[in-house]
Amino acid sequence: MRIGIVALGETNMDQTMTETRCRAQARRITPPNARFWHWHRDSFVKLTLKPGQVLSHQVGGPDEEGWSWHSNTWRHDGDRITWEWCDDGVDCDGRLTQGGRLVCTLTACQREGREAPEGQESTLPDWVSERSWQRDYSAEAMGY
Repeated sequence: MRIGIVALGETNMDQTMTETRCRAQARRITPPNARFWHWHRDSFVKLTLKPGQVLSHQVGGPDEEGWSWHSNTWRHDGDRITWEWCDDGVDCDGRLTQGGRLVCTLTACQREGREAPEGQESTLPDWVSERSWQRDYSAEAMGY
C-alpha cells in the first residue's frame, strides 16, 4: 500500500525519487549485524546476531564430581550487544551458582570480532561487566 501526498507541480518521478531516498536513509539507520567470537568448549565459535535478535544456548549434565549447567544469552540491542550468563553446579565443595551481565558496544564488537589472519588466534570482544552475582549454598548453610 502506497500512501503519500504529491505537492502541486510535483511529478511522479519526483515522488519516486523521494521515496527511494527515504528507503535508502532507513537502510543506513538500521544497525548492522553483530559478528563476534565466543570461546566455547575449547574452541572459538563465531556468532552472528541480527538487530533485535536474541540467541540462547544451554548445556549441562552429570560430570565426574556432580553436575554442571551453563547458560548464555546474547541480545543485539542496536548500538550494543548484551550477554547474560549463568553457571550452576555441584562438586565436592557443594553447590555454587554464578551469573552476570556483560555489554560490548557494537563498534568494539565488530572491531574485535574480525577474522584472524591464517595462523593467528581470533580476538574476543572486550566485554564490560554491568552486573555479577553468585550464591554459595554451602557457605549459606554454614552461616556465612
